[in-house]
Amino acid sequence: MLEAANRNVLTKETVRLFIGVGYISHHILDSYLHPLIIHYSGDHVRESRHTTWKHGIIENLLDAYLMRHFESIDCQTYPVYQNFHFSETHLDLDLFQILTNTLYSVYGIVDGGRKFECAMLQMKRFIRILKYDPSGFKRMFFNSLDFLTKGSASFSYHVRADDMEEYLNCNHQQWKNPKCQELICSKSMLELYHEALQTSAEITAKLDRLCVQENITRETVYSIVPNRSSTYALPCKEITLKI
Repeated sequence: MLEAANRNVLTKETVRLFIGVGYISHHILDSYLHPLIIHYSGDHVRESRHTTWKHGIIENLLDAYLMRHFESIDCQTYPVYQNFHFSETHLDLDLFQILTNTLYSVYGIVDGGRKFECAMLQMKRFIRILKYDPSGFKRMFFNSLDFLTKGSASFSYHVRADDMEEYLNCNHQQWKNPKCQELICSKSMLELYHEALQTSAEITAKLDRLCVQENITRETVYSIVPNRSSTYALPCKEITLKI
């Protein structure tokens, strides 16, 4: 955001929406849902090629469930990939320059803007080739290979919305934060989802108002964005203390 402010491009809608609605809402959604997902999956990063990556499977199922119940879209029979207009619309070059500079300064990633654009195109192809399955043939094919791929997110056939129901916690069973056992919760996946939407909307509104002002400071941004990790919803500085 500070990089965008310095380049005087924060008033451009694509940049403001990407930074505000896109990145912030993604982080906040992860911070609300990951503790429960990790509670079920037992892992966050896939530790071994011999271990089923259940975390990725649950996230795939959640995407399918939300699309069906909130947008009446069945991701097996609806060509979701057609909704990815990213590669066809030439986003502002300033956005890619901001991404390039930010990703390099924070993560040491070189040429991040171009890599991000390529990743979006690859995702579109991935959905079209592997997930769009109106005949059900791909599901049968990958089902037969699942013992080899171990539920890899790339090849998993777990895309039926109904399969998500066992992870929704609609019965409000108690579960614990994976990194802080003292934190006990009984909220369902959908309750956490709606809380994340509300929090993201509030943060986005405040940041959007900030974007049109001058003299944006790091302290001002930090006062709006909560110190909340995307994996365990704990303050970032406390995560290592809870392990």
